[in-house]
Amino acid sequence: AVPNLETVEMPAPTPTPPRPQLVPEAPRRVERPSGPGFQANLFGPVEAAPRRADTAISAPAPKRPRTRREPSATPAQLQQSLNFQEPHTAKTAVAASVYTDSPVAIAAHRAMAAAIDMAMAAAALAVFLATFRAAGAEFDLTKATAPYYIAAAVLISLFYRVLFCIANIDTPGVCWTGLRVVDFDGRTPSRRQRWFRLLGGFVSAIAAGIGLLWAMVDEERLTWHDRISNTFPTPRFY
Repeated sequence: AVPNLETVEMPAPTPTPPRPQLVPEAPRRVERPSGPGFQANLFGPVEAAPRRADTAISAPAPKRPRTRREPSATPAQLQQSLNFQEPHTAKTAVAASVYTDSPVAIAAHRAMAAAIDMAMAAAALAVFLATFRAAGAEFDLTKATAPYYIAAAVLISLFYRVLFCIANIDTPGVCWTGLRVVDFDGRTPSRRQRWFRLLGGFVSAIAAGIGLLWAMVDEERLTWHDRISNTFPTPRFY
């Protein structure tokens, strides 16, 4: 026999309060603007701020066609000419050899400078003869010994000139007369030009002095040694 069980009523379960649940959000669709508001990005599309409706996109102004301006003058006429000095000409309308504005020294100043240099060479010769006499030698000027004395005088005078050629400076006669030697361009002559001047002066002297007197008939008052060496004496203040 089945025992008579009393029916036991179970208490009703306590309702659980609803809790917030995570609802998956639908993917947001980003619409790409068709205008310049879209900006490309390495990490995906980025929504830029929309352009205001009242902002009108101004169309670029049409470019004006460039007109080619015809030159009013040729390039040769537009180029400025350089202000070159006019070529020097002699009195006979022949192209001159001297291109500088420094004048050639007059014959009186040349003669004075040559006289002072000759006096300096004569003083050196006197010192040589005095030393020769102090050594106990006797002067016997005869036809046989005269060439030796003349040769000694020429060599001492030549040595006097050679010293200033080696030093590349003017002689005391030129300096004391207020002159200076320049080339045909007005610059200080080189040592080579001074050697040619010395050689030309020797040629002018042994040609019966014609090379020195040539300055009296020359258009530019130049002597032979002036033209041989392309140098001439001029006043120092020029």
